[in-house]
Amino acid sequence: MELEYKVKIIDTQVELQKQNYKNLHKSIENYYAFKHDIRHHALVMKSMMDTKNYIEAAEYMEKFTENEIFENVVKLCDNFTVDSILKHYISIAMKNNIEFKVNLNIPENINIDNIDLSIVIGNCIENAIEACNNIKDKSKKYININAEIKGFQLIFKITNSFNGQVIKDGNVIKTSKNGEGHGIGLSNIRNVTEKYNGYLNIKHDDKEFEVDIIMNYN
Repeated sequence: MELEYKVKIIDTQVELQKQNYKNLHKSIENYYAFKHDIRHHALVMKSMMDTKNYIEAAEYMEKFTENEIFENVVKLCDNFTVDSILKHYISIAMKNNIEFKVNLNIPENINIDNIDLSIVIGNCIENAIEACNNIKDKSKKYININAEIKGFQLIFKITNSFNGQVIKDGNVIKTSKNGEGHGIGLSNIRNVTEKYNGYLNIKHDDKEFEVDIIMNYN
């Protein structure tokens, strides 16, 4: 089951990176097209200002800054694997009306296997999205992700809202997923952190769930 799971992670990672390259290529094409037309936009706004049509000029400027170029080229962090995974899950979160905040400082090259990064981040966010989807009040659905490098440690902190209900097998917290894959996500997160002589801590109150992860990569 774990082998099948890792193969699925690899396939997902490849697909996400393909999509990220495709979006980047589209953004570059849009940028050059936009750069070609920039002179025309400037002339239009100058004409509006010269004729004192300030409201129209302001509306035009607002549309100008909301151009899809500015939306598509945003990079969440320098690490391409993490960047691709997060963009995928952020799009899912938006469709489910989940507020998603990210604060990352992960370099491009880090001595942690990309598959292991995918397992840890992918499972954490999937569990967080699932927990948020079990909340009836849409205004209380959120996921916050913070990650940084300290020395030779990669430190993650993921918090999300949830309904206060957890499933436990003894002292081990399980996900609420059904089927034969029940709980395998958290198990794999724990296995990866142990592989890097790391630390995994899960805590919660009746409103918020928090996962703290440290992975050593020296």
